[in-house]
Amino acid sequence: MKKIALIGMPNTGKSTIFNKISGASATVGNWPGITIDLYSVKTLIDGAITELIDLPGIYNLDGYSEDEKVVQTFIANNKLDKILFVLNSTQIDRQLDLIKEIKKLGVPILIIANMIDEAKKFGLTIKFDDIEKMIGCPIIPMSAKYNQGMDLLTKKLNKKTLPINMEKNFSSEEIIQKTVTFPPILNDKLTKKLDYFFLHPLWGIPLFLMIIYGIFQFVFT
Repeated sequence: MKKIALIGMPNTGKSTIFNKISGASATVGNWPGITIDLYSVKTLIDGAITELIDLPGIYNLDGYSEDEKVVQTFIANNKLDKILFVLNSTQIDRQLDLIKEIKKLGVPILIIANMIDEAKKFGLTIKFDDIEKMIGCPIIPMSAKYNQGMDLLTKKLNKKTLPINMEKNFSSEEIIQKTVTFPPILNDKLTKKLDYFFLHPLWGIPLFLMIIYGIFQFVFT
């Protein structure tokens, strides 16, 4: 039976994606050398019954936390056919080094760039096609929260091969510099409203003086 594992840092929406794929059919499984329970589901992928396993969120493959040891033990005792690497699109720079580590395992990787809706809210512009070329792994931008990209994920999962370049090296700093555009100032509605009142040419100064007077009265009375 083929095995596919979901790997990623904490708070990337990894378990949400797993639940979207598994529905209500997920079960708790026992694995060699692992004392905690992992959720898994058996489903038809690429024309074969495949076990999909949701691994704990980790920051690196060489860490000493309980979750990191669980992932290390699982990888050492199980042959994986594919890895679904789930990343948070709002913090891509923090996760690229972990992708490098995962690539060294020599297992085909499909990267799921989750939370694109949140990235848009923050005003981030991300060139996922360019990131895909630079990393050498296919990327699916999606929002598990709003079911955006689920159809493409299903289609990619059912492909017999993934267009992946296992030998391709990349620079995390270069990827961020060339593919991610940050807004000069993050959207902040409250700041704009405060600026409107306090920087207004007519009542800005009187309002400021009233606040100072109020503070003075509060302190000395």
